[in-house]
Amino acid sequence: MMKNVQKFLVGLACLLAVCFCTPHAAAEPLIVCAPNVSGTGSVNFLGIGDLAGGEVASYATAVSDNGFVVGASQTDDGWRAFRWSQPTGMVRLDLGEGVGGETAAHAISADGGTVAGAAGGTFIPGPIGPNPLRAVSWPNGGSGANYLEPSLYDDNLAAATGVSNDGGFIVGFSNSHLFSETEAFLWTPSEGYRGLGDPGGDVRFSNAYGVSDDGAEIVGAAKTPAGARACRWSEITGLVLLDDSSLGWSVAENVSPDGSTIVGRYSHDPYHEHAFCWTKAEGMVQLEGLQERTIAVAASNGGNLIVGNSSPFPALIPLPGEPPLDFVPVVWDSYRQLHRLDEFLEANGLDFTGWTLTRVFDISSDGTVIVGEGINPDGNQEAFMAVIPEPFTVTLLAIGAASLLGHKRGFCEQPVKNRFSKDRS
Repeated sequence: MMKNVQKFLVGLACLLAVCFCTPHAAAEPLIVCAPNVSGTGSVNFLGIGDLAGGEVASYATAVSDNGFVVGASQTDDGWRAFRWSQPTGMVRLDLGEGVGGETAAHAISADGGTVAGAAGGTFIPGPIGPNPLRAVSWPNGGSGANYLEPSLYDDNLAAATGVSNDGGFIVGFSNSHLFSETEAFLWTPSEGYRGLGDPGGDVRFSNAYGVSDDGAEIVGAAKTPAGARACRWSEITGLVLLDDSSLGWSVAENVSPDGSTIVGRYSHDPYHEHAFCWTKAEGMVQLEGLQERTIAVAASNGGNLIVGNSSPFPALIPLPGEPPLDFVPVVWDSYRQLHRLDEFLEANGLDFTGWTLTRVFDISSDGTVIVGEGINPDGNQEAFMAVIPEPFTVTLLAIGAASLLGHKRGFCEQPVKNRFSKDRS
């Protein structure tokens, strides 16, 4: 998903609107009922530990369809990307012998074979990773690393933020100098790096944050005369803006693995951010919020479940190794009813006694696995994986309540008073 020194210079975070996004798709059955490595909670809630050395701190940014989880963890030599599975535990992903720099994993393919992220110097926790940094992938299950974008300057800023189901399409953003000319990119094994440009074509300000399983839909944000706008790319349509409003800004943070649902955030005033979902049928519509800032970061196939985070304004952005205690992870069910994630998991039978869930970053394509970070019973920041055996308990209750009230809802919560355009493809 997975975003977050007050939080990567707040100004850059707002400009690039990086929130962590990672799509995944259908492949093999998920690994469930894995042993709880942290020793607390039910078999369906796992604290997946951290890498050896350094402070005890980790977070999970993405999950594959066969049970692999990626993210970053503190070690003796800084933050390092990891790939976790039930059989292997947490395995460190390095850049190669003699290559330094901290790393962060942001995305994993549905088959678990390709990991994408960033590598560089000084690390700042969150989906943007180190800075200055390079976009990088770890193919073949994490054996070896590939730099994806041409790096011409010492202050290059780049990250890979999304990967297709088999690793054949990797997306992200890169620039030639820090704070200038950021451009979305697509990388494929056959063509290598390709910049995706922006609507104006002059200053190449655009960022890609997610890609569908088949690589057909890429989502992110692009600069327009009116400001940053959520957008989608495809070979057929080219770049299409999701929001043609002349006020505020918007960012598409992710797309569901099947490409049907785009999620993100928008704002029309300095004090609030609103989550949205977009479909071809409904266009862009606002999702119910919890606090002043509510952001949608990932969606399952069909948009049946959407996950995100909410925080007050201004948000107290965590420093490296510090948990975001003022963040509240949330989930929207298939009727777009908003729930706190902890209450949603409890209603579905999960026991995570002693934990405080602080952020969520991704959800599996079938909606049964959610990953993020929390404060474990020992008071340490730790990555978690929640496996939901019956994911729609709360949803069914919401549907029942809506039926009793005789109230019908659309696919998403509500249109935003004609401020957003419909699909123009």
